[in-house]
Amino acid sequence: MGSVPPIGSSPRRSNIELLRIVAMLMVLVLHTRYDGILSVYDGIVDASHISKFLFEAVSIIGVNLFVFISGYFGIRLKKVSVLNLLFQIYWFAFIGFIGCCLLAGSMHVGTQQYMKLIFALSHNVWFVPCYFILILISPMLNGFIEDKTVKQLVIYTSVLYVITYLWNTVFQCIQGFDGYGWGFFIVLYLIGAIIKKWEGNHKVNRVGCLVGYVVCTIVIVAIGLVQIYIPVGQSLLWAYNCPLVLCSSICLFLFFISLDIKSNIVINTFASSSFAVLLFHLSSCSQYFKICEYIYMTYQGIMVVFLTLVVVIVYYLIALLLDQPRKLLFNMVKSKLN
Repeated sequence: MGSVPPIGSSPRRSNIELLRIVAMLMVLVLHTRYDGILSVYDGIVDASHISKFLFEAVSIIGVNLFVFISGYFGIRLKKVSVLNLLFQIYWFAFIGFIGCCLLAGSMHVGTQQYMKLIFALSHNVWFVPCYFILILISPMLNGFIEDKTVKQLVIYTSVLYVITYLWNTVFQCIQGFDGYGWGFFIVLYLIGAIIKKWEGNHKVNRVGCLVGYVVCTIVIVAIGLVQIYIPVGQSLLWAYNCPLVLCSSICLFLFFISLDIKSNIVINTFASSSFAVLLFHLSSCSQYFKICEYIYMTYQGIMVVFLTLVVVIVYYLIALLLDQPRKLLFNMVKSKLN
């Protein structure tokens, strides 16, 4: 699966593990736009606007890649893995709560912080409850996938994608089927499964896929610039379920599965804590958005890019370190359970 610990037992492939790392870095880069990409639409086009569109277009596919990986390997639901996931969620919720207490003082911690701690599964990151729903329905999805041909899956998935996309964007009456919902995660999961089945009898055109990703990125940026003067469908362009974003995601995913990387313990270790990075940088005490805002407001040009990348790397490393004692604790608990 994508950014979370494996629900099941699939052997680690370092090319896919590297993709996990890249996808999480993309999410971090995406979130450096502390005020959202739509704030860029102010009627002005300059180098700063182009760079912001480019950063967004390059990195907006991170979440899609996570769920692709889940569908590619298939979620195999196991109690221990679900407990591991829940333990990780509450571990970082607790870290966030303690951080807030230290920063603001325990007497000044509000009700919202207590809610985020107690209901960590549903009151922190939208990705978490959506993915948890996907985990719960994965046995049904796997049963559906198992006896279908690639052609059948492509037809069913395409119809589901078109219906849910139009139903949400045109009629706006299905919650969960926009780019930020569990319904779209089903589409992504099915696409990952299709690629897994298709890959067995086909050779991936590595260069073609990389070119496809670059072209999609350039087209997204170009449309974004045009929309500054023709303000139509701006929010649709930057949604995870945008057709261009989806095509870009598929191209880069195919590129990575075509790579032949020998098992690498460093890559695998960093990738195993990718979900920790998501939880930590969005936790109550992380200050990630405030730091990014300070950089954008204080510096200009290449210095903004450099400092932003430094922050992204530092946050990844901190989350990786914070996740190690959690792994040790859970392994101790797991050994007791066994």
